[in-house]
Amino acid sequence: MNSQHSASNLRYRPDIDGLRALAVIPVALFHLDLGFSGGFVGVDIFFVISGYLITSIIIKDIAKDAFSMRQFWARRIRRILPAAVVMVTATIIGASIVLYPEQFEDFGKEVVAQTTLVSNIYFWQQDDYFAAPSEHLALLHTWSLSVEEQFYFFFPLLLFALHKRGETKTFKWVLAITILSFTWSCFSLTRYPSATFFLLPSRAWELLIGAAIALFQYRKTLSHTLNEILSWLGIALIVYSIFAYDKGTPFPGAAAILPCIGAALLIFCNHQKLTFPGKILALPPCIFVGKISYSFYLWHWPLIVFAKYASVQGLSIETRVGIGIASLILAYLSWKFVETPFRKKTSPDPGIEAASQKRAFKGFYISCAVFILLGAVIYKTDGLESRFSKQVLTYLDRDTKRRFADADAVVETGKLPLASDNPANTRVMPILLWGDSHARCALYGIEDLCDEYGINFYMAPSSGTPPLVGITCPPKVEMTAFNDAVLNFIKTNQIREVILVARWSAYPLGDESAGLRARLHNPSAPDKTPKEVFKDSLPSTIAKIRQAGAHVWILKQVPKQDLYVPKALANAIRYGRSQSVDMETLGITIEQHLKRQSFVNGIIDANTSPQVIALDPLPYLSTPSGHCRIEKNGNSLYHDEDHVSRHGSREFKPLFEPIFKQWVETYAPATK
Repeated sequence: MNSQHSASNLRYRPDIDGLRALAVIPVALFHLDLGFSGGFVGVDIFFVISGYLITSIIIKDIAKDAFSMRQFWARRIRRILPAAVVMVTATIIGASIVLYPEQFEDFGKEVVAQTTLVSNIYFWQQDDYFAAPSEHLALLHTWSLSVEEQFYFFFPLLLFALHKRGETKTFKWVLAITILSFTWSCFSLTRYPSATFFLLPSRAWELLIGAAIALFQYRKTLSHTLNEILSWLGIALIVYSIFAYDKGTPFPGAAAILPCIGAALLIFCNHQKLTFPGKILALPPCIFVGKISYSFYLWHWPLIVFAKYASVQGLSIETRVGIGIASLILAYLSWKFVETPFRKKTSPDPGIEAASQKRAFKGFYISCAVFILLGAVIYKTDGLESRFSKQVLTYLDRDTKRRFADADAVVETGKLPLASDNPANTRVMPILLWGDSHARCALYGIEDLCDEYGINFYMAPSSGTPPLVGITCPPKVEMTAFNDAVLNFIKTNQIREVILVARWSAYPLGDESAGLRARLHNPSAPDKTPKEVFKDSLPSTIAKIRQAGAHVWILKQVPKQDLYVPKALANAIRYGRSQSVDMETLGITIEQHLKRQSFVNGIIDANTSPQVIALDPLPYLSTPSGHCRIEKNGNSLYHDEDHVSRHGSREFKPLFEPIFKQWVETYAPATK
């Protein structure tokens, strides 16, 4: 590869440090909930910067015939490992103090995943980046580091293999792979959103944009005026995405092109002479934040997680600002005393350089072995329950039994499972519970009725699947077949009572606090809004059930809380706040709940009749103070923010008893 220009012109770029600052500050402020609704795009800017710098280094070494994968990875280890080791060590200590058993047990797996550079794959399998439970994952932010390191396992080898073909062909190959990865990112976003967010194939194009700039920049010179215009455009694209995007923006896909192109324009248009935006980025404060940006990124997230985890009623703005300042202080200390001493330039002396590389790899192997061992111990010891009192553990509601219907099996066989697994409950009633994960939680109390009356019934709970016929909730398009199979089961098995349970408001309205978009979609009427689809599909589903000869019972949504209930209750006991906090006022107010549910409750109420009964759990989950109850008799009534626990489900068990009692008396006298 003829890279003489690249090799000779590789130099320190203060504007790129400033661009790092423009990337990391929005990320931190987004995580701190201090504005910047689209601040998460800072990670994409980092990817572009990284692709540019690493490619510049690689082609410089290739031009000098000095490229070595061993030397490359020794540099990466010295750059990335020391600060990460200190952060992970401190996070393990913090997690052992703050996290409760279930989360601490999972944290052990996070440590192993981060150490083995597959944390993006691990978190892809766990949850959505924007979902509330993600706030309990202290190493979630390391997913982006894993994406980068996975990229650098392959990309240097690709460049090395292509360099003999010349710069033009190398650039064309990189451009082709960039387009391919971007196309896949756009295509997969609606089908596999979590995988698209976390995994390398749909993220590689962002790093490759930076790589393409490194390969192309010395082949094309623009006028300073044009560079000025394009630099301002780059700033505008980044600023727009930072403030216009939010948790509901489909991402990455096409939306990620704006911040990535913005970063690419700033890099490209300032490589010869700084434009005015480039001079702003090269100001000393921007350079300073850029230099500590890696450590700032490492430290800010664990501090946020631990602070939120230890809170009862959320973090005040003062606390969040304090966390940001503490993160900057720790970042400076990490940069000054950890990053800088270990970031040594390669030595021209082969013996010294070989010894330096050997020490780098030795440190890598030792740290990996230690962290893998610690992670395994944390996981295998079940989160060390002995750290907490009995009352704290009781509030945590560790009953994680979640038995759902196998959607594929239901579609394939047309059969539904029985709700109770108690072999003594032999009499099967013509009753069906149908819904999403809220239906599964309602089963807790209903199972008690089964045991009391010695009966059983059918269930069809499927996570994230509202019991509405003929609709989809992208990307979960398979729900149509599942719901059709359930409706057919009602017809063919002469089901006479159908209980519909769901987190009704989430589908037509979404939930901004949890990063859930309104997703209801009718393939037969694609132009209708989610609210219109719900307004049509609920009465349509009711009509189909009634045509099959069954009565319909609709359980209105249980109140969704603004806090992770078991943790908040446990913290109130653990940190001595139970004396100063009224447990009956921790939940949202009844007024808040009714306001949130006004749309869906209005639709439900409008479709009631003597054969279609609405059941409301609110009276059973209310306090005299006008709040929605979250605790009773030392037990949490919730498993998280909106799913009731076994104790919570038992509170509104009387709602279902008349349904079961009627059929028990029809078939045979109940024996209690």
